[in-house]
Amino acid sequence: MSPGRTPYRRFLLTLLPALLLTACGQAAGPSKSEPATVEEAAAVIDLNKTDLVPGSEPPQSRAVSGFTYNAAAGVPAAFTFHRDQLTAAGWKEEPGSTASDAMGSGVFTKDGYQLSLTVMPTGQPDKAMVMLQNHGNVRPDSVPLPPDSKLVFASPIVANYSNPASVEAAREAAEAGLRAAGWVPYGAAGDVRWFKKNAVRLSLNVMAAPAAP
Repeated sequence: MSPGRTPYRRFLLTLLPALLLTACGQAAGPSKSEPATVEEAAAVIDLNKTDLVPGSEPPQSRAVSGFTYNAAAGVPAAFTFHRDQLTAAGWKEEPGSTASDAMGSGVFTKDGYQLSLTVMPTGQPDKAMVMLQNHGNVRPDSVPLPPDSKLVFASPIVANYSNPASVEAAREAAEAGLRAAGWVPYGAAGDVRWFKKNAVRLSLNVMAAPAAP
């Protein structure tokens, strides 16, 4: 590294829902300014009640936030089934979707919520594994950031930034900003830190940028 050059670091923000297991009480309208509660998320879409590909065995577990099951269809057919289902319910398909024999993947948005659909082959003829996940109503590019952070990439469910601070300093600043905004620490695993606000969970990963000086 040349003298005087500052090593850049990169931290990755990924939004995931926090244990939206069941809805209870009267469902309310979605909040536009705060992370959703379970009831608010269920009012937009309750994945407990989403239809499966006909002839499929039900998933072992389902929640308001999502489910995984083996569909009685190939990857393209299973992806098309759920894409048509979501668009008919008013969900907008974001750019970048793909549906081939190897994989189906797409992100859908509605009323500020983000939903991901992933379909993969199981190795069995005419069967595919389907994962439908509600990522909540907070975009990862809207959360507090350490000073001098620069956006590298953002989608409805993931944002990637560079920062000139050290990994430790960037992590401390990111965590402090989240706590100040009301996000509560919710565990850790390796470099990943989780934060929770209402029923939305945020994953924060701070790491050295491999392509940076």
